[in-house]
Formats: sequence, structure tokens, C-alpha cells
Amino acid sequence: MSACDIWINKKSACRNVNSYWGCGEIAFEDEDWYGYKNIDMNGQGDKDIIHNWKEKHADIEELKQMVIEKGYSAVTVGAGENSFDLAALKDFPFVLTKEYCRPVTETHKHECIIYIWKHNKAKVSTEKPVTPIPFRPDMD
Repeated sequence: MSACDIWINKKSACRNVNSYWGCGEIAFEDEDWYGYKNIDMNGQGDKDIIHNWKEKHADIEELKQMVIEKGYSAVTVGAGENSFDLAALKDFPFVLTKEYCRPVTETHKHECIIYIWKHNKAKVSTEKPVTPIPFRPDMD
């Protein structure tokens, strides 16, 4: 049982699981990127999945450069003890912001950081933004 499962099971004792995990807190910001803790577009917009990304790339800067070169929107990487060892490069036909993302406590329950490229505005489209996939507890 992961730490997330324990906290979710104790929701009545700890009503704000998302604040415990720091879901949506800013982890990083510079002139080109926002990095948010423990929120994601889980299973949505995935264009390139890189397993064992730390072995294949020197650091997150290489992945961010890939996002820029491909004109994508973001990259999500595992971060923390309860995380996954992959990077998901993501692209959307709209300007991705943290408001579209869901807390990991409602989706995959793995600690992560999503780095959103601030300049993904060039792809503004008339398409309707993706609606997050509803979380169903029976999907675990």
C-alpha cells in the first residue's frame, strides 16, 4: 500500500489530501516554464513516452528542449519516492495551463512534476479543450 493509498483511505481524518501531496504547488518557474507538483494530464496528450528517462537523458533540460523542438505543450516526469521512471512528452491543441490538470491523488497516485512550456500559445485552436477523464476508484 502506497502513502497515497493510506492518505486516501484516511480521507475523513485528513480532508485535504491534495494539500498533503502539494498538488498544484509551483515546483519550478523561469521565463519559459512552469513546473507543478503532483498534477498531470494523465493518459491525455501523450506523444512520446521515454522509459528510464534518467538513463537516456542527462537532465530535465534535455526533455524540455525536446518539447520546444517538437512544438509540444509539456513534459511530465516522475519525482519523489512514490514515482514512475518515465517521461511523457505531451501535446494539446489548446494552451495547456495547470487548471486542466488533475491531482495525482485522483489518477495514477505517483509523485510527479509537469513542466508546462509557457510559449505553447502558438497552437491556439478553435477546438474544444480536452475534458479530464473522470476518476473511478474501481479502475485501480
